Amino acid sequence: MAEGMTIRIRMHPMYADFIKNQLGVNEKNQVFATERDPLGKLIKNLLRTNPKNPDKREYCKDAYVEFLLPDYEDVFNDYRNYISESGEKIIASKCKSRFYYELHYFIIEMSGSGLTELRWSIQLFCEQFGIKETSYKANSLEREYRRYRQRTEIVKKTRKIASSLDALFVLFVSASCPQLSLIVLSFLNT
Repeated sequence: MAEGMTIRIRMHPMYADFIKNQLGVNEKNQVFATERDPLGKLIKNLLRTNPKNPDKREYCKDAYVEFLLPDYEDVFNDYRNYISESGEKIIASKCKSRFYYELHYFIIEMSGSGLTELRWSIQLFCEQFGIKETSYKANSLEREYRRYRQRTEIVKKTRKIASSLDALFVLFVSASCPQLSLIVLSFLNT
């Protein structure tokens, strides 16, 4: 496989550890971003608007992920920032949302089986993805999960109320005008 260019994306060490362990790294600690992965597609789309004179920015040792991209024509193989700072933030945000999606799914699966409590599920998740203990705080991940559960409960209640109101509306319309009720029912079923 031919080596392409590399880009560095600044992000929290917790998300960096997660992405490196989820997608895998080579001997140079670089993540290979293919177009089969949604993150690779996002990076490719952001590369279309790359800066004319890419610069070399300073990065903290554990606070970035270096992506190795497929070979593109007319691009040097040495490291440069071909993605703007706003593009870098978009990719970091995508990695963050991917982290929380996987974490929430893992916690739900573990709690659904009745095997573990919340704190232990978080620790198991972090061990599974090789996230260093210095990179995360279990309390903040626990709070984030509880906020997620609150949001999902609110959405469920809202949908239940909306479906009840739809049923009441249909009953009201059918009582007042039977022909109109058929039209409303056909509209609601589409």
